[in-house]
Amino acid sequence: MGVCRIDLQSASRVFEEKYDLTSVEGVSSFLDRVHELYEVFLSRDTLIIRETIVDFSIALGIANLTDREHRVLDMRYVGCLSTLEIARRINESEHRVINEIDSAITKISKVFSEWRYNE
Repeated sequence: MGVCRIDLQSASRVFEEKYDLTSVEGVSSFLDRVHELYEVFLSRDTLIIRETIVDFSIALGIANLTDREHRVLDMRYVGCLSTLEIARRINESEHRVINEIDSAITKISKVFSEWRYNE
């Protein structure tokens, strides 16, 4: 789990992505590509992508994120807004927005670590 082999456009364009969801960097990388992964999931229903997305959704639900952390993650990774755009919309400093995103990603990676996800 956490390893995706995705045929994006044709048999000639296959690549492998590995997400260490037990690390902050892995969760961040996953979130950076979440739109692309959902697109592939919806068009091809790739089993490994489906499992990873479901696992991520469960982890997100039990990571004890604050409402504000949920909101900034949604704005950043679903709404595709920059941290500066988020800061302007919620009337906060960009530094605070970055800290909230980092805090949320750390909490999510801890859930995967507790699950021993990559073992």
